[in-house]
Amino acid sequence: MSKNFKFKLFFSIFCVYFIWGSTFLAVKIALIKISPIFLSSVRFIIAGLILYLISLKFNNHKITKKQFLNSILIGFLLTGIGNASIAFALKTMPSGIVALLTGAIPIFIVILDYIFFSKQKPNLSIILGVLLGLIGMIYLINPFEIKLEINFLATLVSILGVISWAYGSLLAPKIDLPASLQKTSIQMFFGGLFSLIISFFLENNHSGSLKLLDSNTIKALIYLIFIGTFLGYTSYTWLIDNVSPEIASTYALVNPVVALLLGSFFLNEKISRDSIIATFIIIIGLFFIIFNKKISAVLKGF
Repeated sequence: MSKNFKFKLFFSIFCVYFIWGSTFLAVKIALIKISPIFLSSVRFIIAGLILYLISLKFNNHKITKKQFLNSILIGFLLTGIGNASIAFALKTMPSGIVALLTGAIPIFIVILDYIFFSKQKPNLSIILGVLLGLIGMIYLINPFEIKLEINFLATLVSILGVISWAYGSLLAPKIDLPASLQKTSIQMFFGGLFSLIISFFLENNHSGSLKLLDSNTIKALIYLIFIGTFLGYTSYTWLIDNVSPEIASTYALVNPVVALLLGSFFLNEKISRDSIIATFIIIIGLFFIIFNKKISAVLKGF
């Protein structure tokens, strides 16, 4: 492993761990003035256009029609459905709770990989991890008891986004895509464009919301575009190209903790006992998934 690769690996992991964890707070602040799906579209369309202009300077490779369409497909799965659904959920639920739901991404990666891609039966450690993760999600959502912090529609939409994100993450390394900056910019732009179309059908007063922007909203939007999207999303697309999907998705271990702490500190969001219990259950499940080979070796020793 070269020094350059190590630097890119650790830098990318840092970005998806901590910067992405902080974007839940930035989205929550921006949603005070901007509708959720429209926010996602503005964020990714602007970021995609800027990144594409940057890519023209560094990449002179001609993009084939197949690569172009594949990039649009991944953008649709990741930013079009994935990010827009999370923004929608953040409108009605605390940022830490939504981050916790997205923490189930590795669980869905394991399930979808077995069903659609590798066809390899998961080992005992992965099965235990998936079961623990599902138990944690059920405990968090608690369909048998109404909780004020949980919106069931927003929860279902966010789970749909998580499934779409997991499937896109598994599909991306297996199809023909253009150079890194080019594919990322196309994914951002067309994912944002899809969100914009959906927004015009489901939301209203777009121009009015832009006129009401205050300094906090503008700062949050700038942070989302230049830090959360440029560094975070670009780092993630690099990771899914260079490491296994399970490792790339380990950011889900850290994001909920970062989002819960920042939401509590800046927005006075309540960290409930149930949230803490669900966090530990899901994190334990994720450790079983991520470190499945080592844990399986230990289990066989008994």
